[in-house]
Amino acid sequence: MIHILRLSSYNRLTTTVLPKMQPITHKTTARMEAGDNYYSEAILKLNSLQTNAKNVKMLQANPRANDKSLPEMRTFFERLGHKVEVLNSLNAIHISGSKGKGSTCAFSESILRCNGYRTGLYTSPHLVEVRERVRIDGKPLSKQAFTDRFNECWTMLQANKTDELQMPSYFRFMTLLAFHTFLIEKVDVSIIEVGIGGMYDPTNIIEKPVVCAVSSLGIDHVRMLGDTLPEIALHKAGIFKPHVPAFTTAQPAEALAVLVDYANRQKALLTLAPTLEAYPTAEPIQLGLSGKFQSCNAALALQATNQWRRWRETGSVPEYIPIDSLSTSDPVPLSPETITGLRACVWPGRAMVLERPEQNSTYYLDGAHTVESIQCAAEWMGTVLETDDHRSRRVLVFNCMDRIVSDLLAPLLALHKDTPFDHVLFCPNITSDTARHADSISYNKSESDQTLAPIRNATTWQELCDAAGVEVSADHHVGGKAKVQTFSSIENVKNWVEKVGRDNGAIHTQVFVTGSLHLVGGMLSNLNWETQ
Repeated sequence: MIHILRLSSYNRLTTTVLPKMQPITHKTTARMEAGDNYYSEAILKLNSLQTNAKNVKMLQANPRANDKSLPEMRTFFERLGHKVEVLNSLNAIHISGSKGKGSTCAFSESILRCNGYRTGLYTSPHLVEVRERVRIDGKPLSKQAFTDRFNECWTMLQANKTDELQMPSYFRFMTLLAFHTFLIEKVDVSIIEVGIGGMYDPTNIIEKPVVCAVSSLGIDHVRMLGDTLPEIALHKAGIFKPHVPAFTTAQPAEALAVLVDYANRQKALLTLAPTLEAYPTAEPIQLGLSGKFQSCNAALALQATNQWRRWRETGSVPEYIPIDSLSTSDPVPLSPETITGLRACVWPGRAMVLERPEQNSTYYLDGAHTVESIQCAAEWMGTVLETDDHRSRRVLVFNCMDRIVSDLLAPLLALHKDTPFDHVLFCPNITSDTARHADSISYNKSESDQTLAPIRNATTWQELCDAAGVEVSADHHVGGKAKVQTFSSIENVKNWVEKVGRDNGAIHTQVFVTGSLHLVGGMLSNLNWETQ
């Protein structure tokens, strides 16, 4: 199924006095307007915690940085007046992986919410506004609620910082804010997506989640996780905990061997999720997220949530048994509520369709940024193109950074050869040349790196086309050649698409945006898509 969118008090470490913290409530219009200003102030403070590009490279080059990661994160959490053990009360489902972990989180949250549980969902990155990362019952925190939680965390952390350990980084702070929020909101279950890796990720201070899951594995974040699949798999398996059941989906053999070995070392019972087709249902299961690749994410979510509900209802946890190879879990009958949860799941920025009837255009957006996910996105795009019953103008918009560009562009070139694009556009993850949305500002990449990325990516595309015997045009679309252009911002790409639509209003324009979640978020921001 494709969703088409139209446009309590706690212990304190110091005498700092904070207002009593209350769960989310509806606010008056006047306070909402004032809250917008306070929200903007909070975002400016949050952005000050970003690690700049120079420091990012220093951290990546420091092999001992990981040793301090979890101890420091525990210290920061205790500075909020909480004990680390209280995180066990969040009844977490902890999910790592290279591809599909966000979608698996979204399916899990939707299933449990539709079964009547109060949910907390923490994911990253955000698309347009940072408050998207923390959701209660499927909805992002309001600006007021985010600001309240932010100020509580900021005040306590500022009051308790030391010379040795000042303020947490951006992602650490957001993780602390999410945990803090879920405790205040008294959620029944928290679904926690790992940021990078797993073993040393800030989310991994949860000592005893209810269940863990690892989605599809591939090569990603090589500077931090290693450049081989076994190295990466070990980081992802790092979320396994003693006697906490874990699930995974079909994996390459070398990755699966690492998962099994680490699960045995941790005494965690690891099993393979059955395919979606194995479930006994009267009719085929419908998914709210489009793309064939979502089936394995949904199947993984079904096993994780089924185990969570079994634990919740009976307290039972499967006994650990050492394994040499993985067995497949038994599919269980699905309740109507669970089937509804799968069908009603919405996860913006992934296989997302946004219609712009006033511009006679449709945007297809997928934040795929690994080789495997780009292949899946290209397959989805190919399905869209095959079902197009009239000749549309086809535009590809792409950006990526810190990846092997040729590997990511190769599946898109294969798609281009089968169903040619008329225009291939490259731009940086810069929302606008004139005005920057505070939530979208990133200091993790230097300005020069960002502005040079489109040129580098366009050059790589040209080289791939030359090697494959595919002709391109640098000036205009003629004779089946795709025009290749670079732009200085996402806004300029959007304006170009709209101009082309005005000049040729009778021809529908299909715009495919992929390569980066930040690129997708910037495009959604320019299309005035509202956080939901």
